[in-house]
Amino acid sequence: MAHLVRTAVLVGVIAATCASSVVALAAPPKPRPIARREAVAPQYEAEAEPTYYAAEPEFDPRSVDLAPRPPQLPTVPRAQLGEEILQDDLPPHESVVEEAPPIYADDPRAPGASTGDDYVDEPSSTWQGPPPGVQRRLQHHPLKTYLENRPRQMPLMADSWLNRPFGMSYFVGGMFLDDPIQNVVGGDVGLTYGGRLSWDLGPHWGIETRLAGADVGVRDLVTGTDLRHAKIFYWDVNWLWYWTGDTRWRPYALVGSGLNDINFYSTVQRYHNTLVTLPFGVGMKYRHSTRLALRFELLDNYTFSSGQVSDMHNITLTAGMEIRIGGGRSRSYWPWNPGRNWW
Repeated sequence: MAHLVRTAVLVGVIAATCASSVVALAAPPKPRPIARREAVAPQYEAEAEPTYYAAEPEFDPRSVDLAPRPPQLPTVPRAQLGEEILQDDLPPHESVVEEAPPIYADDPRAPGASTGDDYVDEPSSTWQGPPPGVQRRLQHHPLKTYLENRPRQMPLMADSWLNRPFGMSYFVGGMFLDDPIQNVVGGDVGLTYGGRLSWDLGPHWGIETRLAGADVGVRDLVTGTDLRHAKIFYWDVNWLWYWTGDTRWRPYALVGSGLNDINFYSTVQRYHNTLVTLPFGVGMKYRHSTRLALRFELLDNYTFSSGQVSDMHNITLTAGMEIRIGGGRSRSYWPWNPGRNWW
């Protein structure tokens, strides 16, 4: 019986404990009291009273010694210096410039005085240049402006004319023959043809030889009848100057000398002469590829007189093709020009 009572009491205590725990968990929590802050009155710092200073006097630079004065050396009598010569005792340097003597009014050297040998000063023979107006117009001349600002060619980058300095070319064109005999036999227009061998010595200089012929008509100036065609053969050696250098379009000037063999007939007799010729003119080369170039030329083949044949200006206008050779193994610019050729 006592055992059951203790068990019942223990169970009741446990049940009461569990019930109170459940009730405590199920009940809402009580709000915490929030502490209120007391209002604090703002505190401001008192403004400082302004401080007034007395005005400083203006600075007077004359009242201050900017550089220290040198010390005053005691005076030493000359008797104590011995017989040494001071710099102050040396005589003053004499002036090198001599004073000019005065010029009086009756002196012939006076300005405006007549010496009896009056002459008029001639203007200087030295050319001082054009007048200012002409010089100003020349500075702004359209031709001068064009020559200074003309478009210039770019030099070749991947190849050069000098890589293959030798050239073989042929040409064909027309010849305007001058009168072989003045007032007797007149020249006409005919065909000229030939070939050249050239060698470029540098970007601006070259040399070549030319062998060519021409078949030109002639006429009798007295009767106006046509005569048999004149046969002309000429050979010369020429210097070429390329003033633009190593460019794709390559203009040049040409001058040289050679021989001219002319054979023609008049109404009376036959003329066969070998004359000295002096060709000069201009031309243009265009580099089409590494081995091929186009060439155009305008020359005046001046021929000196001999016997009854007169001086002649035989004008030739020709066009042709030039094959570039030589120079050893061709340059290889991989991968733009991977050449492996020997010629």
